[in-house]
Amino acid sequence: MRGGDLRRVIVIQSLVERQDASGQATSEWVDSFTTRAAVAPVVASERFAAEQPLAEETSKFRIRWRGHGWRPSPKSNRIKYQGRAWDISGVAELGAADGWELTAFAGVT
Repeated sequence: MRGGDLRRVIVIQSLVERQDASGQATSEWVDSFTTRAAVAPVVASERFAAEQPLAEETSKFRIRWRGHGWRPSPKSNRIKYQGRAWDISGVAELGAADGWELTAFAGVT
Protein backbone atom coordinates (compact mmCIF):
# COMPACT_ATOMS: atom_id res chain seq x y z
CA MET A 1 0.00 0.00 0.00
CA ARG A 2 1.58 3.24 -1.09
CA GLY A 3 0.81 6.42 0.81
CA GLY A 4 -0.45 8.17 -2.33
CA ASP A 5 -3.14 5.59 -3.16
CA LEU A 6 -5.90 7.35 -1.25
CA ARG A 7 -8.74 5.98 -3.38
CA ARG A 8 -11.27 5.08 -0.71
CA VAL A 9 -13.54 7.38 1.26
CA ILE A 10 -13.97 6.75 4.97
CA VAL A 11 -15.71 8.55 7.81
CA ILE A 12 -14.03 9.02 11.16
CA GLN A 13 -16.52 8.86 13.98
CA SER A 14 -16.10 10.10 17.55
CA LEU A 15 -17.74 8.83 20.70
CA VAL A 16 -19.76 11.63 22.28
CA GLU A 17 -21.09 11.59 25.83
CA ARG A 18 -24.45 13.28 26.35
CA GLN A 19 -27.29 13.42 28.81
CA ASP A 20 -30.78 12.34 27.79
CA ALA A 21 -33.97 14.13 28.87
CA SER A 22 -34.02 12.28 32.20
CA GLY A 23 -30.41 13.25 32.97
CA GLN A 24 -28.94 9.81 32.27
CA ALA A 25 -25.51 9.74 30.62
CA THR A 26 -25.55 8.19 27.15
CA SER A 27 -22.88 7.64 24.52
CA GLU A 28 -23.28 7.70 20.78
CA TRP A 29 -21.04 7.65 17.71
CA VAL A 30 -21.22 10.77 15.56
CA ASP A 31 -19.53 11.52 12.24
CA SER A 32 -16.53 13.80 12.79
CA PHE A 33 -15.09 14.11 9.29
CA THR A 34 -14.84 12.39 5.92
CA THR A 35 -11.42 11.73 4.42
CA ARG A 36 -9.69 9.73 1.73
CA ALA A 37 -7.73 6.64 2.70
CA ALA A 38 -5.58 3.83 1.35
CA VAL A 39 -7.10 0.56 2.57
CA ALA A 40 -5.37 -2.83 2.68
CA PRO A 41 -6.72 -6.03 4.23
CA VAL A 42 -4.56 -7.64 6.92
CA VAL A 43 -6.40 -10.74 8.07
CA ALA A 44 -9.63 -12.39 6.99
CA SER A 45 -10.77 -15.22 9.20
CA GLU A 46 -13.90 -17.13 9.83
CA ARG A 47 -14.71 -19.12 12.88
CA PHE A 48 -17.74 -20.68 14.49
CA ALA A 49 -19.03 -19.39 17.79
CA ALA A 50 -22.11 -20.86 19.42
CA GLU A 51 -22.75 -22.83 16.22
CA GLN A 52 -23.04 -19.61 14.23
CA PRO A 53 -20.41 -18.43 11.73
CA LEU A 54 -18.64 -15.29 12.89
CA ALA A 55 -16.42 -13.45 10.44
CA GLU A 56 -13.89 -10.82 11.41
CA GLU A 57 -11.95 -8.68 8.97
CA THR A 58 -8.90 -6.58 9.82
CA SER A 59 -7.57 -3.82 7.57
CA LYS A 60 -5.07 -0.99 7.67
CA PHE A 61 -6.31 2.48 6.79
CA ARG A 62 -3.74 5.13 5.88
CA ILE A 63 -4.92 8.70 6.05
CA ARG A 64 -3.21 12.06 5.75
CA TRP A 65 -2.24 14.00 8.83
CA ARG A 66 -4.89 16.42 10.04
CA GLY A 67 -4.05 19.68 11.71
CA HIS A 68 -5.70 21.23 14.74
CA GLY A 69 -4.13 18.72 17.13
CA TRP A 70 -6.34 15.77 16.15
CA ARG A 71 -4.90 12.38 17.13
CA PRO A 72 -6.78 9.14 16.47
CA SER A 73 -7.75 7.20 19.58
CA PRO A 74 -8.96 3.58 19.74
CA LYS A 75 -11.19 4.51 22.69
CA SER A 76 -12.89 7.55 21.22
CA ASN A 77 -12.71 7.06 17.42
CA ARG A 78 -13.82 4.45 14.94
CA ILE A 79 -14.06 4.19 11.16
CA LYS A 80 -17.17 3.91 9.02
CA TYR A 81 -16.33 2.16 5.75
CA GLN A 82 -18.36 0.06 3.32
CA GLY A 83 -21.45 0.35 5.49
CA ARG A 84 -19.75 -1.12 8.56
CA ALA A 85 -18.25 0.21 11.77
CA TRP A 86 -14.53 -0.59 12.13
CA ASP A 87 -13.10 -0.50 15.66
CA ILE A 88 -9.58 0.91 15.79
CA SER A 89 -7.12 -1.45 17.47
CA GLY A 90 -3.82 0.23 16.57
CA VAL A 91 -2.48 3.67 15.67
CA ALA A 92 0.88 4.44 14.07
CA GLU A 93 2.15 7.87 13.05
CA LEU A 94 3.70 7.91 9.57
CA GLY A 95 6.60 10.32 9.95
CA ALA A 96 6.44 13.85 11.25
CA ALA A 97 3.00 15.13 10.24
CA ASP A 98 2.78 12.82 7.21
CA GLY A 99 -0.22 10.77 8.23
CA TRP A 100 -1.64 7.94 10.28
CA GLU A 101 -1.95 4.21 9.81
CA LEU A 102 -5.00 2.90 11.63
CA THR A 103 -5.42 -0.83 12.13
CA ALA A 104 -9.09 -1.65 12.57
CA PHE A 105 -11.43 -4.62 12.59
CA ALA A 106 -15.07 -5.17 11.69
CA GLY A 107 -17.00 -8.19 12.85
CA VAL A 108 -20.01 -9.70 11.16
CA THR A 109 -22.34 -12.21 12.78
